[in-house]
Amino acid sequence: MNSEELVESSVFSLSSKHSFGKLTLSPRISNRYGEDDYRFYKDDLSKGRSLHYTNALMLELTSRLVTKIGTIGLGVESRLETINSSNIGKHNRNNHGAYGELSSRLGEKIRGTIGLYANYNTDYGVQVYPGMDLAYLINAHWRFSTSIGSGQRIPSFTDLYLEQRPGNVGNEFLQPENAWSYEGNIQYRKGNSSIKAGYFYRSISDFIDWVRDNPSDPYSPTNFGKNKVHGLYVRVQQEFQLNGTQSFGYTASYNYLHPRLETSAQTQSKYTLESLKHQFVAGLYYRKHDFSLNVLNRLLKRELASAYNVLDIRVNYQWQDFLLYSEITNLFNTSYNEAGAVPMPARWFALGLKYEWKNIKI
Repeated sequence: MNSEELVESSVFSLSSKHSFGKLTLSPRISNRYGEDDYRFYKDDLSKGRSLHYTNALMLELTSRLVTKIGTIGLGVESRLETINSSNIGKHNRNNHGAYGELSSRLGEKIRGTIGLYANYNTDYGVQVYPGMDLAYLINAHWRFSTSIGSGQRIPSFTDLYLEQRPGNVGNEFLQPENAWSYEGNIQYRKGNSSIKAGYFYRSISDFIDWVRDNPSDPYSPTNFGKNKVHGLYVRVQQEFQLNGTQSFGYTASYNYLHPRLETSAQTQSKYTLESLKHQFVAGLYYRKHDFSLNVLNRLLKRELASAYNVLDIRVNYQWQDFLLYSEITNLFNTSYNEAGAVPMPARWFALGLKYEWKNIKI
């Protein structure tokens, strides 16, 4: 395939934490700017080229207050999005949210959290989403938990406005997806070892999928119907202290998804082709003084595609308040697709530096 994509992005984030007795405040501001230049014919830029310039400014303030009846959490957040694109157009929208929750003990063995999230979007108005978590402490090491919650996914600018014939065409009349999620799990924890296994069920209404009536038509998104997903997962983590300065550990997790679309439409669906069915993730990590090494392998199997492995390595060195890191993603240069015929990046390298301000008094 004679195509290429050039991506540049910059991310800025600043957060702090302030305690006033039993009250804790945590403000955060972040911004993400991106430039995406997709060239379907990389040797002929006069056709099949898509240029996108995006920016998202995020503002957040969360609080935590310890009271006699439990811990109260309150927060507000805003996301201001803009896009200027050759085949999506120029658009902007704002999303504002506020939440409140109460976490408390119900006797010696039961813990509970109840919460409510209210959201306002300049394109879709106001929505309110409740949620609840309950946990039963069987003994010092075993815990059973269950939860129920609701949420939504707002259509992206690509879903709404993309104009990329003959391949894909957006739909500006899309409505948000709405979902209810239910989960139950059991967890064992002792020392530096833990095991967690559970089942979840998610019911999505107005599910957004890219579909077409026949292979000669472009894909276009629509509120396709209901998507019901059953899932199972298990996660294991253990750490060994080799001596006073060295430690070694591993993590392993497996997820199984069984989705089912409920619709009367007889169309070709991108979701059916690309939905994830099996995912096994295994990692090893080693730490000595201020040096650490992490190795992570992901084995994935999608609904109608062959399984593939992606191995990543990351090295960290902590020096005072500085963290120097280097990572290699897709070490063995695996070729795989996650969205139709678009190939994912081959092996790539990253080098970074982080600095954290500590104990700043205002």
